[in-house]
Amino acid sequence: MEEHIIKVKIADRVYPQKVSEDKEAAIRKAARKVDDIISEYSRKYREVSQLDIATVVALNAAIESERLSEKLQQMEKDLAQLSADLQRYVDSLK
Repeated sequence: MEEHIIKVKIADRVYPQKVSEDKEAAIRKAARKVDDIISEYSRKYREVSQLDIATVVALNAAIESERLSEKLQQMEKDLAQLSADLQRYVDSLK
């Protein structure tokens, strides 16, 4: 798929991004979410630098990503166990 350049704005800065058409909507949505979170923190914590706010936002995103990754791994294990249980049950019916 062909890639093109889009511009996303986060914390009053524009960032060009090279994206494929199928990922453009997700990237724009993610950029809006990050911008919204940074804007909210900036309003609440006016004395904190933009860099510190961006760092906390990035840390929180990484923590959430790790939490979801662990949850997905557990779900995959559970699914494998259920699949094995189902196969044993089907085999017992033969």
